[in-house]
Amino acid sequence: QDPIENLEEVFLDVKRFRTLFDGALCLGIGTPQYFPQKGKNMKTKVEATKRQCFQCPVQSSCLDYAIEHKEKFGIWAGVNFSNRKERKKILEERGEESTF
Repeated sequence: QDPIENLEEVFLDVKRFRTLFDGALCLGIGTPQYFPQKGKNMKTKVEATKRQCFQCPVQSSCLDYAIEHKEKFGIWAGVNFSNRKERKKILEERGEESTF
């Protein structure tokens, strides 16, 4: 494949990503909050992050993105990887697809 064509695809993906997450409450916040490490107060930190996600105007799109891209790490749309796998399974059983 032509490297220039591939580069154009990458730019389109970046543009789509930025559009998708425009207005997200997590923009500008450091990633450690969304990729918590085991340790002291982890549960409290995760719950605070999830609460923020549940108030976010792009939560649904964020969840679709995480499922579509098989994000295995971090909190996306207020859910972790095992929750996203369960959500995807439910959608597939219903015959529904991700909206992303």
